[in-house]
Order: sequence, then structure tokens, then C-alpha cells
Amino acid sequence: MSTTTRRPARRVALVAAAVLGAACLTAGVRMAVAPPRVDVAPAALVTSAPASPATSQPPVPAGAAPPPVPPPPVPPLAPPPDRLRVADVAVDVPVVPVGVGAGGALELPDEPGAVGWWLAGASPGAAEGTVVLAGHVDTVTGPGVMADVLDAPLGARVEVGDGRGGSVPYRLVERRVLPKATPLPAELFTTTGPPRLVLITCGGDFDRRTRHYTDNVVLVAEPAT
Repeated sequence: MSTTTRRPARRVALVAAAVLGAACLTAGVRMAVAPPRVDVAPAALVTSAPASPATSQPPVPAGAAPPPVPPPPVPPLAPPPDRLRVADVAVDVPVVPVGVGAGGALELPDEPGAVGWWLAGASPGAAEGTVVLAGHVDTVTGPGVMADVLDAPLGARVEVGDGRGGSVPYRLVERRVLPKATPLPAELFTTTGPPRLVLITCGGDFDRRTRHYTDNVVLVAEPAT
């Protein structure tokens, strides 16, 4: 089915859910294994220790402890991704870093028009690991940032801005619909293994009693040339 025939129906359904006060709370999604807590310092604050001259060390007196060895230089941190683009469905939205809440749930940006990047995961272009992006499919005022992304067909090109003015291309290869009653697989949140991109949002039926969707939709993409 083409995206042009599906999108109007999806829009009507999302607007109806929004009128009822629905919000796609991916932040309520529990992970099978809690991701690690991390402290990220801005790259500008990370400095390298100066190299010590090979011949400038004074002689060590007999019986005295040798001088401490300087730590190795600290590599600069990769900048966070800053854009998500899916040309097939005219999506071009900002990306902001997000963490994990006190209950172990993935957080989402305060701004519903932005997608959240799990900062404990891989960065775009990393040699291994999964880049995790998550966002709302709808909000209390209308369709969310991920509504059109769900219409992207398998094979669609997805670009993630690298924070340096460039972008890293991926291609959608898999779509999974997982019940929210079951924690998302821990293998989606890994910094090892083949490089890939995972996009997470809400899907399935809307429960009017809980004002939540019944499922999570996971789109998996692999690096493209």
C-alpha cells in the first residue's frame, strides 16, 4: 500500500486520539535490561594532557618513588546528532539528547516536535552499536513528530545529522510491532555489534481508559552508502 493512501487515514486517527487527550508516552517504555547511567561532559571541556618531553625528567634519587606517569590524552567526545531526515515522507526534524528516568524508562524531549537520541547509545557513524532515536506519534494537540516516519516504506533512506554539518545515511530494513506489556528487547540498546539505527514510537490501538497506545513500533535501519 502506498504511503499516499495511508497517511490521511493515519492523520484522522491521530487527531481523534489527540482530542481525547492522548500522548505517545514512549517515556513509559521499560527496557528489558536497564541501560547504564552515564555522565556526558561537553566536548569543549575535555582536554588532552600535554605530552611530556622524553628527556626532561630529572633523575630519580635512590629509594624515591618514581614520578607519576601522565594519563593518556582523552579523545574528544563525538557531538550529539542534531537532525532526522526521511525524504520519502518529507520528515526533517531536530534531534536532542535524552536519558533514562528514575524508573528506568526512556525519556523523550519536552518539545514534541523533536526526536530524542538516547545518549548512552551509539553515535551516528560509529563503527559499532545502535543509534536509538525515539519520539511521539501524537500529542494532545495533534500528530507527533514520528507520525509520518511510520509511513516510510522499507528501503527508505534515513539520514541522521552528525552534529558537524554532515549526515550519516541509513536504509530501513525491518519494522517490528511489540506489545507495551512486554519490555523492549535489551538487544535494541547496545553499544556493541554491527552499526545500525533504531527508531521507536507508539502504535497499535489507542486505549481510551489508560490514554495510551497498546504497542511500540520499532523501525530498524542499516548503514547505507
